[in-house]
Amino acid sequence: MTPSPKRVDIEFSKEGGFIDLVPATPKGAAALSHYLGSEVELRTPIRLADDRYGDFTRSCLHFAHRSRQRVTIGRPRTHLGQRAGQSGPTEPILEELNAALVHGPPFHPRNQDFTVRQARYGPPTPHSLYKVTPSEYVPSVARTLSLGTLEYYRGTVDPEEGAFTPSVRDVTLRADDSARLPGPIPAELGKVGVNPSWIYCTTEVPTCGMTSEQFEWFSPGETHATSLVPAPDTFSLLLGSAFGIWSRPRIRHVYKWIASPSELRQTQNAILVVHGPVRYMNGSDRDAHLERLYRQPGSFAPLEQVFTKAADFSPEREYRFAIWGWGAPLRNQILLPLATELLNCFGSTVPVAALRPSA
Repeated sequence: MTPSPKRVDIEFSKEGGFIDLVPATPKGAAALSHYLGSEVELRTPIRLADDRYGDFTRSCLHFAHRSRQRVTIGRPRTHLGQRAGQSGPTEPILEELNAALVHGPPFHPRNQDFTVRQARYGPPTPHSLYKVTPSEYVPSVARTLSLGTLEYYRGTVDPEEGAFTPSVRDVTLRADDSARLPGPIPAELGKVGVNPSWIYCTTEVPTCGMTSEQFEWFSPGETHATSLVPAPDTFSLLLGSAFGIWSRPRIRHVYKWIASPSELRQTQNAILVVHGPVRYMNGSDRDAHLERLYRQPGSFAPLEQVFTKAADFSPEREYRFAIWGWGAPLRNQILLPLATELLNCFGSTVPVAALRPSA
């Protein structure tokens, strides 16, 4: 009997100028998470440019040395028991999403040894941005910004936040004794969710005032709206700088897997803030959309989970700022102290009633 090929920790394939990496084992997922600075789940494809592959392999060596276990990278194995055609065509949807991701130049905070990068995901907003809160949480009163993960919002606001229900389970249809099993085998799954970043939520308000739906959604008697003065890309850089300066000395209490700032020398020493409008989709359409992304090579599924929500929440008209730090979130909510530069980003505060839509 021909021995079955040995399973690798990270499956490797090349397409054009890109490298696609898929964690096939928990150890492979941990190694990719170590490199990216955010949590990667099993079978979640990650796409890298060719010129980043050397950095990735060096990060794997550092991870292997630190964890005292070998990480193997190789071509994905195939056998008759695998589900046929599970990936499907990839290019159209990935090209569309890639076009929606617009990167800005790096920003260097004063007297700091890290950089901040911002990227817009989706079209630029033509509207003003406001932070809508109860009066006690107005930024100038609270003097903090509340940053929450998708998991935090799943437990407080929307149980479907950043999660979807797959239609079937992908299973490896091979028993331990290498006997092939029939398939595919459908299996019901619970929600699949990720927790890659911290999110700061704002609301888009047209020049003529809130839409009727927006106005009815918020509570005019108890809620206030504070304007965000700078452009979103400028606010992103200041938010990322403040977060980096605050979190760096608290790394072991903020991030998973990173115990001290010295470990950052072996990883990407940058904060990334991705900002853009939330897209609202019907539940079944959103589930199908996210599941399709997870079955394709590329790294857009976590971004889509951050920037898509159920259609029931469309009156919010959210514009989000998602912070990817130096590791996966350990704390699901952070109250970020408002430095002066960040406080100056907020303008006047008015009751939501003042934003009543024009007749």
